[in-house]
Amino acid sequence: MKQFFALFISLAMVSGGAGGQDLFGVSKRLWQPQKDEVYLQEVSEKIPTDKPVQSVAELDGKCYALISNKVYVLDNGELKPDHSAPSEIQKIQKENNLLWALTFNGIYLLDGKEWQKIDDKKYIDLCTLNGA
Repeated sequence: MKQFFALFISLAMVSGGAGGQDLFGVSKRLWQPQKDEVYLQEVSEKIPTDKPVQSVAELDGKCYALISNKVYVLDNGELKPDHSAPSEIQKIQKENNLLWALTFNGIYLLDGKEWQKIDDKKYIDLCTLNGA
């Protein structure tokens, strides 16, 4: 019985090695393997900042960035402060083609070129649901 068991184990081990072979025998593939190289995203323009950018939004062809809780507008490759924006902004976000600024003491909306305070409550996020 021990000999039969040893023979069974030996055959199982040998046949297991055959399972790793190319069983379908494809000699010509329609594809070629590609080199595994690091993928680099395309960058059209880099704008250095002294501090991290907290959030970014685009509205009407203008790019807005939030740095140190202040809004900056991209102008000719340079981030310039938006002095009309409210202070201590936690996040800027575009929803329904409108730019919102969320603060701990209210929510603001950029209407054309002026920021308007919409509410005095603390907001941490926005979303659009069924277009509203």
